[in-house]
Amino acid sequence: MTPALARKTLLAQHHEIRAYLARCAALSTQYLDHGMVADDLAAELQELRRSIAVHNDAENALIRILLVHSNRWGEKLIERMLVEHLAEHEALWTLLTGAIADVAPRIPELVEALDAHMLAEERTFLSSQVLYSDEIERHRR
Repeated sequence: MTPALARKTLLAQHHEIRAYLARCAALSTQYLDHGMVADDLAAELQELRRSIAVHNDAENALIRILLVHSNRWGEKLIERMLVEHLAEHEALWTLLTGAIADVAPRIPELVEALDAHMLAEERTFLSSQVLYSDEIERHRR
């Protein structure tokens, strides 16, 4: 997969995750106010979890491959980046784990944390300057 296609794929997944987050936020507010949409919220949270899992798997596979092929980033730096990144994923999963009654009050925190996480990815290793084909090819030499 080319760096441009990898970037496009991962950014599209971010867009999908943000859409699920918005729906979960709206439903969690309704749930906390009235308790009437528990099934809808549970279904939307399940889709959000699925979307995040698919994205994390793709991201973990693609980022390592793309960064490893560049001489610009050393193996130890890549390892450190990935370890920190996985720790962030675990912290986000903690917010998503549990019964609806436990997760619903954490949705605002999840929205803020996950959006910040995705924005940081978009500024760093999903930046067009990092995953730009010519840049990676130039550093392979």
